[in-house]
Amino acid sequence: MRIEALKRKKIIEITESKTRFFTNISHEIRTPLTLIFSPLERIFNHATLDDDTRASLKLVRKNVQRLLSLTDQLLQLRKLDVGIIEPQFENVSIVAYINDIIENFEQQAKRKAVTIKCSNNIENEEDCIWIDKEMITTALYNLLSNALKYSKGKGLIEVSLAKVNLSKNEFEKNNRKNIHADEYLMVEVSDNGIGIPSKDLNKIFHRFYQSEKASKAEHAGSGIGLSIVKGYIELHKGIIKATSKVSEGTIMKFYLPFGDKHFAASQKKEFKAIISKSNAHNIDCDIAEPVYINNNNIDNKQKSKLLIVDDDSDMLSFLSNHFSAKYNVKTATDGKKAWCLIQKEMPDIVISDIMMPEIEGTELCNLIKAEIETSHIPVILLTAKAGNDNIIEGYEKGADRYISKPFSLNVLEAQVAQLIATRRQLIDLYSKKITLKPRDITITSTDEKFMTRLMDIIEENLSDPEFDVTQMVEKMHMSHSSVLKKIKALTDTSLVDFVRRHRLNKAAMIFDKQKMPVSEVAYLVGFSDPKYFSKCFSKQFGKTPTEFLVKPVL
Repeated sequence: MRIEALKRKKIIEITESKTRFFTNISHEIRTPLTLIFSPLERIFNHATLDDDTRASLKLVRKNVQRLLSLTDQLLQLRKLDVGIIEPQFENVSIVAYINDIIENFEQQAKRKAVTIKCSNNIENEEDCIWIDKEMITTALYNLLSNALKYSKGKGLIEVSLAKVNLSKNEFEKNNRKNIHADEYLMVEVSDNGIGIPSKDLNKIFHRFYQSEKASKAEHAGSGIGLSIVKGYIELHKGIIKATSKVSEGTIMKFYLPFGDKHFAASQKKEFKAIISKSNAHNIDCDIAEPVYINNNNIDNKQKSKLLIVDDDSDMLSFLSNHFSAKYNVKTATDGKKAWCLIQKEMPDIVISDIMMPEIEGTELCNLIKAEIETSHIPVILLTAKAGNDNIIEGYEKGADRYISKPFSLNVLEAQVAQLIATRRQLIDLYSKKITLKPRDITITSTDEKFMTRLMDIIEENLSDPEFDVTQMVEKMHMSHSSVLKKIKALTDTSLVDFVRRHRLNKAAMIFDKQKMPVSEVAYLVGFSDPKYFSKCFSKQFGKTPTEFLVKPVL
């Protein structure tokens, strides 16, 4: 008995050691994967390839995706171990949801001459269940992939859905957590493949375990998929069971509770908050379509400035070479150097890795968004950390986009173009609008506070012809260069032009509403010379004040 206990302890220690090791390198693996995947994608999109070369590259791409899947699974294992993974529940129409998943396997099954059938014993097909869609999708994908992998040619895979009752004794025998629901959704995936020996059946959910027969099969797995499936099902307060016979096939069943008795009160509130937040994204907004800027034929000084930050020299070189044709590219190897460069160069956009020495990408993003001088700069974070909690953290730090490695180079390029174009649209909006509000030209709350304060100061001193940019800067309690850089970035005007434009906008509003004499309005908005006022007004609006009084352009 003591020897057996020591053996079990040793197995647990080895398993934990494996998990820690592979988890630690999983983040690092994503960067070289990107440096394989992205150039490969570019070759597919732009190169003329013969059939043999294309077939070889497709094989490379397929295995890159497979390696990415393995790294994702290892990261999920570690999260399950330390208990930091939390389900994000949605109320899902279960029949439609599972049918959608099965459809994704139909082409693959046809190629292998395997039939997939689905039977539904749920009377009301509109019935819903609370699940984390990502987790249950992963679980079903794993079970269906295994069934397909180990099925013979002309085989059959059956997926059955049913509402069932589990006795409390049966439930507690399979699940240590003493929570029992009135009804369960049963999902059964069966195949007529190679089967699992009885001596291995109670070990298939153990981490890294593979039966001798399965390990010799074509495309043998890593032995971690079913461990993750079990973890995900148990996070839903459900259970999973397996039965099998060699050469006859395998049946996998999992049970998920209907209702919400298995939720804590605090979780229910959280779920409502998540739903409310997701619904907010469905509100219709009157936003113009993005305009993509073609910088190819623009002089380097006129190109948008792009700062790329990454401690991996190959990744830095690859991205820099790719974007240098369209942008004026600067690079930095860590967040500390990047922050110094940002304050000096004031780039139009920043692409940053997250895991870096000195200052990490999320901290760099926080610095950019917290400072008035830089808060307008869009930030794209690139990361090997693809979990929802990592994505949420990135957005909380103010990131404009969050892209997981390995990423599509085309998608990254489109995101850069769109963010720069959006910033230019906001600048154009300011130059065309007569009635200006801070929200019309800002993206971040820091920008909004800056513009609100600036306009309040101008309004307070609007009729004072002696009020100039020096006084305005003093009242802002900022340096002249900081205010100048910010105004230039947000409105593409100088400080003098900005104040003048605001005075003239105010004059146009007065003309439209009160039809006052030109000279009186000139004095009201801070011009001591009505002739100079008329000249500036004509330049901005294309009409003299008198012509404007007859037919405003508001």
